[in-house]
Amino acid sequence: MVSYPITDLAPKKELQQAQPLFQPLIALESLAVPSWYINALATLPDACGSGAATALPRTAAGKARTAGFSRLSLITEDINPARRLHKGLGFGCAAHRPIVKEGWRYSGDRWRLFIKDVLAPLAAD
Repeated sequence: MVSYPITDLAPKKELQQAQPLFQPLIALESLAVPSWYINALATLPDACGSGAATALPRTAAGKARTAGFSRLSLITEDINPARRLHKGLGFGCAAHRPIVKEGWRYSGDRWRLFIKDVLAPLAAD
């Protein structure tokens, strides 16, 4: 897991100069300010069923609370099966933007921003 605070909006110039592929992601990150952002979250296949995928967002929630943040955020694609896990932990879809493919062969259509209030316990706590 890679997570960190996001506290500033991306400057409009940065958004305009970014490659079209990244513009929807930058726009969604800007909507999550301020929050503790989970940039990457993954487990090894052997960890399936071990609770690791649930423990990682809980760890991020603890870091967020310690750092004084009231929200966790993450972005995932609309076809990512982990969306069920995120929703089960109390994340809600706050916004979405189209995936710009520019020749990228991918079946997903939308990036989704999920946000969770960390002052409330994660589901199943």
